Amino acid sequence: MAQGDEQIQLMEDTNPNEDDSVMMPASIKKNYKQLKISIIRGEHFPKMDTFGTIDAFITTTYLGKKLKTKVVK
Repeated sequence: MAQGDEQIQLMEDTNPNEDDSVMMPASIKKNYKQLKISIIRGEHFPKMDTFGTIDAFITTTYLGKKLKTKVVK
């Protein structure tokens, strides 16, 4: 962590869906990692509605799951 970074507590999913569960032997210890990506600024977005504004967000797919950020007006 760098100075000014906020720490996020990672928690194990206690209710995983069947399609994203992985069968692992008990002898393999789970080792959790965290990936945090910050988008600092976006510029020169096209006007997308009649008011000349845009409701920006980012989507990505990671490990087969689609992720989406909050909308920024």
